[in-house]
Amino acid sequence: MKNTPIFEDFQNPYKVFYHSDKINELRNSGDTTPIHMTIGLTNFCNHKCPWCYINWNQSGQQNKRSGSDRPPPKPIQADMKIIEALKEAKEMGLKAITIVGDGEPTLHKNFNYIIGEIKKLKLDIGIFSNMSFKKKEIFDSFLENFFFVRCSIDAANKAGHQKGHMSDDFELVVDNIKNLIKLRGKNKYPIVGAQYVCNHWNYKEVPEAAKFFKSLGIDYVTFKPMYKNELNPNHENNTLKNEKVIPYLLEAKKEENDNFKVYMKISQFKEVLGNQYNNSVYYKKCNATPLAPYLDEDGSVELCGNLKGKGFNLGNIYEKSFKEIWFSEERKKIIEKINLKKCPAGCKLDPLNKVLWDDFSQKEEVRSNKKINSTEDLTANEISRIHPNFIG
Repeated sequence: MKNTPIFEDFQNPYKVFYHSDKINELRNSGDTTPIHMTIGLTNFCNHKCPWCYINWNQSGQQNKRSGSDRPPPKPIQADMKIIEALKEAKEMGLKAITIVGDGEPTLHKNFNYIIGEIKKLKLDIGIFSNMSFKKKEIFDSFLENFFFVRCSIDAANKAGHQKGHMSDDFELVVDNIKNLIKLRGKNKYPIVGAQYVCNHWNYKEVPEAAKFFKSLGIDYVTFKPMYKNELNPNHENNTLKNEKVIPYLLEAKKEENDNFKVYMKISQFKEVLGNQYNNSVYYKKCNATPLAPYLDEDGSVELCGNLKGKGFNLGNIYEKSFKEIWFSEERKKIIEKINLKKCPAGCKLDPLNKVLWDDFSQKEEVRSNKKINSTEDLTANEISRIHPNFIG
């Protein structure tokens, strides 16, 4: 059997309780330092997904969509300053990073070198990629350095890819996925998955997509609802309804076997498609933000991906060190500005916030009754597949 993740646990928010020191500090003081960080390497992307939560690309298309008169942003490539910041964060207890950012990470001109430097810090690394790269050496980096590679591919055919990613490279993407699987062979890593964002035009293809991804030999597919991009006034709403998409998700689930997992957060679909905002329905404070911040390619330290461009920038590593930014009074003030009634429903940190809220609200004697308690309860192989360092 291949090294497929134990998905009920791999994306289970309860695994945060492995990090008891951080959770105790957060519970007692209201603050702590990061376990996991999402970072960016470049703001350039060769795909132009209309649903992308940033839609920043160097062609200026984002301005055509939004009607803005601003010039397109200049291409940004992260440099060694980001390594310095990650080294500081590592000293503060950082365990893992996921490379996403505002563009396609593999387009960074020194991708393999940057990844190699990050690996020297002994951080666990994951990546989201559209898999459209043409440099064969990218495969070497994936195979040598990454715990997981998640492929952003929201279609099972060329026509769907052209509409969803506004790009004519479907065959290249598929070939790269196949080659990665072939090169990995019987090795455990990287775990290779696909992410499929569901909207009102592609939801009926969900079962077909599951079959297609299964045929490629990848380990899993995760289905997620499309968010409204508030930074882009012309970004159309996702008019998909829960009662329409859920039967297709359940049909896709039938493709599961020992080597292939189909994952979807039904609760997230219900929240995102049924509500625009969080509205503090379940929890009254966003406790999760200190555990999983963002570090952008331009050096900006962000509280949360959903709050980018909304006045929640914590500082910039080109102006202050990461430690200075993190322990500043300004960061504490910015955290207090979070208004859950204006946060999007079903956000990335929502499941984590729910389990933290439940824990912090419990009495001490019931607090230890967790779905996932400690690494002592699991074998080394199970721990490697669940991987508690990737949270949020």
